[in-house]
Amino acid sequence: MGGICYSKEKTLSAQTSRKIDELKDNQERPVDKVKPSDQLETIVLKPENIHISEKDTNKKVARQPSEVEKSSTSIEKQPKGPPHQQVEEHPQQPIVKKPTSPPKPVNESLGKVKAPLLPMDLDNMSPTEKSRSETVLSLAKETQQKKIEVLEQISAEQFIKTKQGSFATDYKMGKVLGEGAYGKVCLISHKKTEIIRAMKMIKKSSMKKEAKKELLTEVSILKMLDHPNIVKLTEIYEDERYYYLIQEYCSGGELFDKIQEFHSFSERQAAEYIRQVLSAIYYCHEKGIVHRDLKPENLLLESKKPNAQLKVIDFGVSMKYKKGERMHEKYGTPYYIAPEVLSRNYDEKCDIWSCGVILYILLCGYPPFNGPTDVEIMKSVKCGKFTFDDPDWKNISKEAKSLISKMLTYTPSKRVSAKEALEDPWIKSNSYTTPFHSNIFKNMAQFNNQNKLRQAVLTFISSQLAAEKDREELMQTFKAIDKDNNGRLTKEEMIQGYTKIFGATADVEAEVERIFEQVDSNKSGEIDFSEFLVAAATEYKNVSKKKVEQTFKIFDQDGDGYIDRKELGNVLGMLEMKDDEWRAMIADIDKDGDGRISIQEFTELLTTKV
Repeated sequence: MGGICYSKEKTLSAQTSRKIDELKDNQERPVDKVKPSDQLETIVLKPENIHISEKDTNKKVARQPSEVEKSSTSIEKQPKGPPHQQVEEHPQQPIVKKPTSPPKPVNESLGKVKAPLLPMDLDNMSPTEKSRSETVLSLAKETQQKKIEVLEQISAEQFIKTKQGSFATDYKMGKVLGEGAYGKVCLISHKKTEIIRAMKMIKKSSMKKEAKKELLTEVSILKMLDHPNIVKLTEIYEDERYYYLIQEYCSGGELFDKIQEFHSFSERQAAEYIRQVLSAIYYCHEKGIVHRDLKPENLLLESKKPNAQLKVIDFGVSMKYKKGERMHEKYGTPYYIAPEVLSRNYDEKCDIWSCGVILYILLCGYPPFNGPTDVEIMKSVKCGKFTFDDPDWKNISKEAKSLISKMLTYTPSKRVSAKEALEDPWIKSNSYTTPFHSNIFKNMAQFNNQNKLRQAVLTFISSQLAAEKDREELMQTFKAIDKDNNGRLTKEEMIQGYTKIFGATADVEAEVERIFEQVDSNKSGEIDFSEFLVAAATEYKNVSKKKVEQTFKIFDQDGDGYIDRKELGNVLGMLEMKDDEWRAMIADIDKDGDGRISIQEFTELLTTKV
């Protein structure tokens, strides 16, 4: 097979994932399966379709306009400008205090009770005193247990709730990033925190029953994913006309655009990009999730910085699977689809094939499988033959070519897994040296999760309010510790990182064991990314005066200067909280006993070391 030719009539797929259906009239022409989330997810920061001039047709990769893009509903470019210029300012809300209600005892039936004596003195008490003291001690234990039970299951996923009503209650609309058949994507700004997000507005009237089901699947998958290289869903709103999906805003644009700009990348940069994608996919596969539509258009850069992290987006055709389970639906995009998907019999390694195609493009600027039409491209994919004969590959190392060949191995059972690809010598030899930050380790060592309410609020801050600049050093350290790149930290990885910072000490294993006891809140045996952020940023970013005030404003939904039971329940997802559960939860911080949390009490909760 000679050098790979790229025809000027062909451009790469842009805003829609394809479901390739049965072929008609003896022509192998796929039928577009457009999903609301697919179209909208990938229109964020997309330029207009790029067509290749005749003199460039053999080298550059470009988009293929889908049937939707050819129609009148295709996306129109919006004027560019920094987000803060597009979102109007929001004046600070004054805090209006309500009169303080008289304090109430924890249990009305006890009335005024003396402070109990220590348990060791019970033998010296009269029967009446002993009975009363035992009652108070029992109540104290019961109160503590209720507090623990109420907040035991708090996690980052719990804060991603579907709220009834318009997003406009909490957010201000910014500029429109793109429009399509199912709705549009906009920049929005949180009214109280001024944090910028991206929002997908999906028209209910444009969605069929199957599309709604797939949207729910995408949301459920995004809620359970907690990885630094996967886009984060933060909130969901629903009203009579729209679904509103609110996600972190990735201002750096698509990896596709970077390919268009630079044509190809150095081996080191290409290795770093594909390592991040493989890390996200390894994490997904470990959780039993297959993406099924990996491509440069579905990889966004977190910012415009040179070392910005990639984020995998668009889980619209993803699905949950069990190990060994075969999948049979034809989902994907022609250039990146695996040959076994075309045969309707595949497993999670279809994602590895797509990663191999992406790496090939990163190193030379054009795809390994090509043709003037979708049908011809898929015939080339089905054949599975590619070469490194073109002059563009002359200076590419044999180690890089070897990894591509392993990822594009035709037989899936012989193809490398995400874990094996991450362990490849070429990936390891081209890894960037990531710095460790000792203060982050110290924060983790000092973290204490005994106050479950404090832990819940810190989890909310880390998952919902952390800005990109706040997380940069934290992410660097997390990735430096995460040696196997699976997006979770093991005890062995923590021991190695701790030793690298503080040297080999006799009690390092005991210290790491204590850290896991405090930080691993879901008791999985590993530290997830959100758990790491909560513990590592406790005294570093999360409890700055500004962040505390922002968080209080979100919890104080009626703006009266206090957080009550209903407001805390709304934010933490505990809508059925009973009165005794509420009082048990705030017993340690409600200093004046009025059954509410003031800004002063809230600040003390977050800033006082346990």
